[in-house]
Amino acid sequence: MHASSSRRERPKEVTLEGSPNNAMKALAPMSHGIRDRRRWPRTIGPVRCEECPFSHSCVGRGGIRSQLSEHCVDGRPSACGAGNYLVSRGDRLTDVFMIRKGVVKSRSITSDGRERINGFHFPGELAGLEAIHSGRHSSDIVALEYSECCRLSFEQVQFLGDRVPAVQRQLLALMSEQLSRSISIMGDLTAEERVAIFLLDIRRRLPASRSHEDGFHLVMSRTDMASYLRLAAETVSRILGRFRERGWVDIAGRNLRSINTQSLERLSRDASVGD
Repeated sequence: MHASSSRRERPKEVTLEGSPNNAMKALAPMSHGIRDRRRWPRTIGPVRCEECPFSHSCVGRGGIRSQLSEHCVDGRPSACGAGNYLVSRGDRLTDVFMIRKGVVKSRSITSDGRERINGFHFPGELAGLEAIHSGRHSSDIVALEYSECCRLSFEQVQFLGDRVPAVQRQLLALMSEQLSRSISIMGDLTAEERVAIFLLDIRRRLPASRSHEDGFHLVMSRTDMASYLRLAAETVSRILGRFRERGWVDIAGRNLRSINTQSLERLSRDASVGD
């Protein structure tokens, strides 16, 4: 049966034992260029919340640091390989996803078959919130690389929010932050301003383990960047080349070896003033 069929059943979850490297091999995307066969997150674990660097900010922990509180949602640790789906467009909202490792993208497909990137989610961030208003996911959520997440029952998160005001505030803050990020690239901005804002935003959101003082690795392709910024891929490449010529970035492929934050921030501030 074709993968887009609403009757398609997801494979049963299986536990992956061993190191992340073994999990990565088991979850590698299917070959032969078959893109419409979707693979879903597999359960891993157990993962101890107190060992997670994001436990203090996780909505499943009730916005508190104590791991002994009754006000908690037990997450289901899962992993998926690059190209695998966390959820598919049209899926009913049952879980939201706390990203622990890796990067995932939210994407939709236009009527003419083009991929449209709606956002990226990094470690410590929550994916799947766009489904709250309708009860169904409006986007596919796909891993850009081997990724791990905690699947949190949204029903339990809602129940927890009713009992712990900090959870409601945290959810509102997360949704507000995602909305603000989308608005920041939808204004009357030049292509250069959009790329500058994007690079600064990624640098800020990457955990310390994924970046260093001067630069970081871009997980997403130029095509994904362009789709998110509503630009042509060639335009993004030209702008990065222009930034390199000015000494604002030192970039080779996806390896952003250094970034002149002051110059990019000045360009971003000029864009804000112009608005």
